[in-house]
Amino acid sequence: MFPQSATPGEEPAKTRIKNNPDGSAVIYHGFPAMNNPTTSEPAWAIRQTKVSPDGTEIDQAWANGNRDKTCVFDQRESYKYKTI
Repeated sequence: MFPQSATPGEEPAKTRIKNNPDGSAVIYHGFPAMNNPTTSEPAWAIRQTKVSPDGTEIDQAWANGNRDKTCVFDQRESYKYKTI
């Protein structure tokens, strides 16, 4: 069985922002595979958006290089992100 994947236009259920000392930020958007999973369950696709200090979006990538809803949102900073 194939995992569910995030679809274009799907709205994230969770958003977390990490502000960096240089004024840049990293935004994590979580897309759940089911209704109301906990953030510790492997049921999320995670999109990472990097923003420059002036507010310009500079990069958007997905955990593990795909939109599969198999990641743990609480571990979002530990994944490798790739643009797809």
